[in-house]
Amino acid sequence: MHALLSMRFTNARRGMMLLIVLSLLSMFLMLGTLLIVNTSRSRLTARAFAAATAMTACQWSGTAHMTASTSDRASTSRKSL
Repeated sequence: MHALLSMRFTNARRGMMLLIVLSLLSMFLMLGTLLIVNTSRSRLTARAFAAATAMTACQWSGTAHMTASTSDRASTSRKSL
């Protein structure tokens, strides 16, 4: 009888360890996904800010017309490829 009870508790401990390991694994998976999403969103925001800052700087220096014509030529050359 004592062996049967100790075996039952051993199986319960194994089950609890499995639950803990799976919980930690899923938590790290969600944390990694959050990190990847946050990093990609930050990169897009930084690029948009850099483009807006560059356009503002060009407008202040009076080279906005030259920059716009250069970007038009670049977009047409990309379309031809």
